[in-house]
Amino acid sequence: MSSTPSFQWTREQIVWGAVLVGAVVLLGGTGILALRSDDRAVENPSLFRVVFPENAEAARRHKDIFSRVPQERLDVTKARRQEAIEDYLARIEARKDPPNETADMLFALGTLYRQEQDFQNASWAFEQITRDYPDSPKFLPAWLELLTCYEVLDNTDAIRRTCMDMMKVFPPDSDAYRLAENKLLKSKNLDIPGPLPDPQNADAAE
Repeated sequence: MSSTPSFQWTREQIVWGAVLVGAVVLLGGTGILALRSDDRAVENPSLFRVVFPENAEAARRHKDIFSRVPQERLDVTKARRQEAIEDYLARIEARKDPPNETADMLFALGTLYRQEQDFQNASWAFEQITRDYPDSPKFLPAWLELLTCYEVLDNTDAIRRTCMDMMKVFPPDSDAYRLAENKLLKSKNLDIPGPLPDPQNADAAE
């Protein structure tokens, strides 16, 4: 009776066999993950993708779509502004409110006029604050709004006069003074011949 020869694995063969099996399993798993990742990328595009307009014309249309306001809503807004303007004017003329509240109403009135594109009346409202309410928190903002109104109206003389008035009111080391000085210099460079006016001597010259 013949005996079947027995096969004995050496320790080194066992180790190399285990390494080979592990490598096969690792490579197979990586391939599966890659395939599943690719499938997911195709099937589930990013939720945060942003679509940009292709050109300037597309950008304009895109903006028009999202900024379009019904005309009836504009009419209602305009009517409410007119109603608020009339209310503020009546209260200001009555002179029954404390000074700071009156200054606040004048500032709100000027803002409403500006929204109506009525920069002439807006400048009137802001100028009342600069002239009569120096202690109001709206004092400096009113000066800035006043300058903006005159710039929109392209009134160079009024800009220059307002800048010189600001340089009399605010200290030389303040931002308001430097702003007025820069705007005054800019107006001189545009169309004022001769030296820059001295705000301190402007009243005497007049």
